[in-house]
Amino acid sequence: MKPQLILFFCSFLAWAGPSVSETLWAEEVIAELVEEGYTVTDVRRSWLGRVIITAENGEDLREVVLNRASGDVMRDRVFAGAAEGREGLETGTRPERPERPERSERPEGGGGGGGPKH
Repeated sequence: MKPQLILFFCSFLAWAGPSVSETLWAEEVIAELVEEGYTVTDVRRSWLGRVIITAENGEDLREVVLNRASGDVMRDRVFAGAAEGREGLETGTRPERPERPERSERPEGGGGGGGPKH
């Protein structure tokens, strides 16, 4: 019984952590980005398990999405001028939501369904 438990535990640990190939692919892409003059600001996994690498070079923001199983680049987008003025901002933060107008300031009719008013 003990050998089976040890085997199960080891296989669980191997499944839970990132695969070696996943780490190698991310490291290769990160090295290419650094070589092109980018600074990597974030490496994370999406809810689909894809590896998302975010980098910037002072002017542009770049996002590279990798398939974790094959290492293929699924998307490589450059957001021109998006990195300007980002000093001091944390990656992954959202701007504050605008405040909702008071009930008395909201338009009547609500949903905009266009139906007859009763």
